[in-house]
Amino acid sequence: MFTVTFYSYKGGVGRTSALMNLASRLCNAGRTVCILDFDLEAPGLDSFDSSFREDHPPGLVEYIKAYYELGSAPVLSDFSYDVTPNGSDGKLILMSSGRKDAAYRASLSRLDWKYLYKKNHGFFLIESLKRSIEKEFAPDYLLVDSRTGLTDVSGICTQQLPDLVVLFFNLNKQNIDGTAQVYRSIVDNRINRSIQTLLVASPIPDIPESMEIRSNRFDQARQQIGRVPDLVIPYDPFVCFRETIISEKEPRALAKAYGELTDRVVSMNDKDVTTLLKKAISFRDSGEFQLANVQYKEITETYPSLPQVWFEYGNFCRIAREPLRAKDYYRKAADLSTASVWRDRALGELALTELKLGERGNAKQSYLRLVESAGDARQLTRISEAFADQGEAKLALIGLSRVIERFNDLSALFAQGQALASLKKYSEAYEAYRMNLKDDSSLSAIFNAGYAAVMAGQISEGSPLLSRAIEMFESSKAPRNSAERANVLSAISFAYEHVGNKDKAIDLLQNCVRDAEGIDGRIFLFPEYRFGTKVDYVKGITTRLKLLMASGTRQLTEKVPKLRRPVTPRKHVQKITS
Repeated sequence: MFTVTFYSYKGGVGRTSALMNLASRLCNAGRTVCILDFDLEAPGLDSFDSSFREDHPPGLVEYIKAYYELGSAPVLSDFSYDVTPNGSDGKLILMSSGRKDAAYRASLSRLDWKYLYKKNHGFFLIESLKRSIEKEFAPDYLLVDSRTGLTDVSGICTQQLPDLVVLFFNLNKQNIDGTAQVYRSIVDNRINRSIQTLLVASPIPDIPESMEIRSNRFDQARQQIGRVPDLVIPYDPFVCFRETIISEKEPRALAKAYGELTDRVVSMNDKDVTTLLKKAISFRDSGEFQLANVQYKEITETYPSLPQVWFEYGNFCRIAREPLRAKDYYRKAADLSTASVWRDRALGELALTELKLGERGNAKQSYLRLVESAGDARQLTRISEAFADQGEAKLALIGLSRVIERFNDLSALFAQGQALASLKKYSEAYEAYRMNLKDDSSLSAIFNAGYAAVMAGQISEGSPLLSRAIEMFESSKAPRNSAERANVLSAISFAYEHVGNKDKAIDLLQNCVRDAEGIDGRIFLFPEYRFGTKVDYVKGITTRLKLLMASGTRQLTEKVPKLRRPVTPRKHVQKITS
C-alpha cells in the first residue's frame, strides 16, 4: 500500500479536486484505491457527485469513537463505502470524515490529538488504522486529504501516515511561506521517516498579462522552499462551480495536468505495476528477452487480475514471435477487463493476432466483439484498416460504419473508401473519399477520390482530381523508402495513363519493378487495394505494362523488368493511402 497525503497550507488551491481526479484515474487503470478524509473541520470528499450519499454514512470520526469504546480496531467496512466509477477495472473505497450531524460535531470537539499523542494512544490509533485498511481492503494506494495549516492533524497526515506528500500551494506570499515551513518539517521529520514530496503550484492562470508576475513568484517559491514546483495545475474557471471529475479524454489543459499528476505519483511508487512494467519493457527493448520474460512472469503472478499486465505480456510475446502465447494473453486481458480502454486494446490485438495465424473465424468473432464494445474511435479505425488490408474488407466496413455513425468521426471516411474500392464499389468509395476531401487534401486523398470517380463513370469529377494529383506528384519529392515509392508510382501511373501520357505511365511502372527488388516484406497492391507478396505485386505491374505497351505507344519487344527471386514477406509497409 502506497500512502499519499494531499496537503495545502491554505484552502482554495484545488487540493481535494486533484485528489479525487487522481483517485478516479488510478481506479480506471485497474488499481484498488482507498480515500481517507482527514480534513475533519472542513470535509469535502463526499461532496462530489460520484461519492455523495444522502444518508451520510459514518466515517473517520465515528471510527475513532468506536475504536476507543471497543479498545480495538472496529470493522472498517462499517465506516466506509464503495464509490467505484461504472465500467472501471479497479475499485474505489471512501472513508469520509463522518456524518456531519450533532453527534459528529460533539465527538470532534472532544477529540484532543495532543493529549492522545502525549499518552501514545494517538500514534497506535493511526498505525492500527493503516494496518486495518491494508488488511481489509488491500489497496494499491491510500490517498489522504489533510487538514490545512499548521495543526496536529496536518502533522499526522504529513509525517506519520505518508510515503509521499503532495504539497499544493498558490504563488502568493502567505502560501509560499507556509508551504516552505511544512516542506522543511517533512524533510526533517522527528520520527526519521523517509518521505517523498511533490510540489504542485495550483491553480495558476496562464494568460499573457500574468507572465511577468508569475515568473517572479516562481523565483520566490524556489528561494523560499529550496526547489521549483514539480507540476503546475492551470486555473480553470468552470471548476469553481461544482466538484468535478474531469474525463481523461477531454481536450482541456486541466485534464492533461491531472494526467501528469497521476503519472508522477505512480512513478514515485516503485511497487506500482506500471513502474514494474517499464522495467520489463526496458529489458525487452534492449533485446534481453529472457530477463524480460522473467519480469513479466513475476508481474502476472503478483497482479493476476489486472488486464494491463496480460496485455503488455501479450505485446512482449508478439514481439518475441510467439503469437500463440500472445493470443492467449490478449484473450485473458479482454476477458478480465470491464472498462473499455483495456478491453478494446486487448480485443483489437487479439483479432489481429488470430488473423495473422490464419484463424479467420476466431478473428471475426474477436473483431465483432470489439465493434460491439468500442469506446475508442481511433482504435477501431486502426484495427478495421488492418482487416481490410488482409482481405477482410466486408468485415472492416462494419467497424468503420460504426465509427462514423457512433462517434461522428470522419477520419474513418478514408479507410471506408479504401475498403469499398477493394470491393469495387466505386460509387460508394467516391462518396466516402469526397467527404474526406473536406478535411484531407493530401496526394493520396486526391488521387483515390479521382480514381474512384473515374472507375464509377463520373469522368467529369474524377479527371480534374487526377490531374491535380499529377501536379502534386511532380512538385513533391519521391519517398526514399522503396515500398512507399513503389506504392506511389504504381498508383500515380494510372493518373498519367488516364490523361493520355502513356509513356510516363510505362516509365513509372518499370521503376516499380526495379523498386520491388529492394523490398523485404508485403506490398500494397494497386488497384486491388490490399496487401500482397512481392511476387503478386510484380505480376500485377507486369500485366499492366503489357497492356500499355500493346496499346501501340511502345513496342512489345521492349523488355519488362522481371523479379529475380521471390522473398518471404515479413512485415507490412506503408501504402500511398495511409
